[in-house]
Amino acid sequence: MIKLDVIEVSSTEWQEKVLSSKIPVIVDFWAPWCPWCMKLLPVFEEVSKQYIGKLTFAKVNVEESQDIARANGVMGIPVLKMFCDGRNVGELVG
Repeated sequence: MIKLDVIEVSSTEWQEKVLSSKIPVIVDFWAPWCPWCMKLLPVFEEVSKQYIGKLTFAKVNVEESQDIARANGVMGIPVLKMFCDGRNVGELVG
């Protein structure tokens, strides 16, 4: 069985799992009602298989963690943001 490296991150885990991560993290900001987010999900999971141990793939539900979305300037979804050494180093919007 292949372990997927896609984790759900909540407000209480943000610092530990994203900002303090030893490896780069790609965060998918999403919501269950967003059709484009749901289309992105299988692609996100498939790509994660290729980078196990090299990148962490994380998901943040903007409905449940509005504080994280707000703090990271997420104005629309889906948004992918890349973090390295606790800093936002890139993003893809839409």
